[in-house]
Amino acid sequence: MRPQRMLRPKSFTLVDAYGANEAGLELQTAWVLDIPCPPRVGPSQNLAGSVNDARSMRAVTIHTCSFVPHAGEPASLTEQSLDGLRELYGGRIAAEIQRIRLNRNRNVYVIFDAGIGYIQCMPQTPPAIYCEAQSVESWAALSAVLTPERVSLLHNAGYADPGRAPNYSKTYTIGPDTDRTVADEVLTILHAVYGYTGKIALKIKTE
Repeated sequence: MRPQRMLRPKSFTLVDAYGANEAGLELQTAWVLDIPCPPRVGPSQNLAGSVNDARSMRAVTIHTCSFVPHAGEPASLTEQSLDGLRELYGGRIAAEIQRIRLNRNRNVYVIFDAGIGYIQCMPQTPPAIYCEAQSVESWAALSAVLTPERVSLLHNAGYADPGRAPNYSKTYTIGPDTDRTVADEVLTILHAVYGYTGKIALKIKTE
């Protein structure tokens, strides 16, 4: 008779793979609303992916559900309004801006690449968030996109013309709503200035 394979307790995964102290493992549970897509802690946050409906985490939680397409039906992206883009990417962008803000003494950055143009941000001293929006000087193909009317939208948002840097630039002062404010303006500029509609996935690149 072939002996049956003994299943090891799940805690052995933490011990074997991560070197965890089994006697010191902590378990935390909490009551949350029974809804299809409970709020989860967003990427780059502590305990990312865990269900968390705390008021203090609302700016960086995500509320979408993952799904598996039916066989033969590729996952395709469709055009989105600005509100649709906010729903898709607002929480993740805000989480990246928070990461930049909290690590302002380190060499960190984030690039929000829409394919047709990008916005990149990094911390600045004194505490602030410095962002650049791609210009024709850094990519000549944008001359067909950055019309005078669209450039005026950048100016209205407070972005300065290329100078020492080859891109349009703006410094955001740190405040209680910095993460969400910067995230919303990033999406607004990508949508209104560069014509990004979400038909291709927004690429978020970091250091």
